[in-house]
Amino acid sequence: MRKRILFIYNPKAGKKKIKGHLDDIITNLCGYDTELIVSPTERPGDARERVIEYGADENCIMIACSGGDGTLHEIVNGMMRIDRKLPIVYMPAGSTNDFGASLKIPKDMVEASDAAKFGVEFPCDIATFNNDYFVYTACFGIFTETSYSTPQNIKNVLGHFAYIINGMTELANIKRYKMRVQFDGKEEEGNFIFGAVCSTSSIGGVKGLTGRDIKFDDGLYEMLLIKDSGFLETPSLITDILRGKLEHKCVVYDKVKSVRFVCEDLVPWCVDGEYGGSYDDVSINVKKQAINLMVPRESSVFSEKED
Repeated sequence: MRKRILFIYNPKAGKKKIKGHLDDIITNLCGYDTELIVSPTERPGDARERVIEYGADENCIMIACSGGDGTLHEIVNGMMRIDRKLPIVYMPAGSTNDFGASLKIPKDMVEASDAAKFGVEFPCDIATFNNDYFVYTACFGIFTETSYSTPQNIKNVLGHFAYIINGMTELANIKRYKMRVQFDGKEEEGNFIFGAVCSTSSIGGVKGLTGRDIKFDDGLYEMLLIKDSGFLETPSLITDILRGKLEHKCVVYDKVKSVRFVCEDLVPWCVDGEYGGSYDDVSINVKKQAINLMVPRESSVFSEKED
């Protein structure tokens, strides 16, 4: 039987630009004596189920996907349930595309699809979130609801600016969560207004929240916690953090392998840019080099490994 490539795409992602590039992308993905299965998603969960359905077949040799970070999230969750490590070609098409930008994957979807033929497999870390998996970020608190509460039609029209507008409204109603956070033999306790465990150079298109010297294959994620600093000091603290200044008595930053968050109340989480549920107990564990992403040969992830 001919080898297969499964191509999953979200036709509604971003500004629906993929519709004008499908022919070129399909041409790039098609190879000699290779069958291409093209599968547009219609509802949340479709991408995950398609990977489980087709990816378990030994004749499937690659997964290609185009959409936002949420689409990649579903692809990875499907992959981790079929016990196969198929190479993944990711063509970012969302409004922000934090993870794609972090790996220097081309913003042009057709150019990104070149990785199917000319890219290099990069063994990339992912992490568990209780019983599921995530790729680049799990976070709670101020601004995080913006990622999943901003209507898709507004994202399509305004792009990243839509996140900024929606996020501004959260400053007027900052929520505080009394938590105990345990990580790699350490513990922090207090009232937190923000927390993130991530492997990305930006969250919601904002750089500076994740520290420096970020690697995607070292088995470590960045953890950033912000404690309540009071009504008057919080705005200036947030401004400093957005500028990359993480040295503050109310800021906890560390590189972690595992983290557990225990709270008195249910906390809504944003996972890979989408609503991930509300929990009073969350365990996160990094899975080193658990997936293979096809990236350009000149991607910075390789230059970092050589340094």
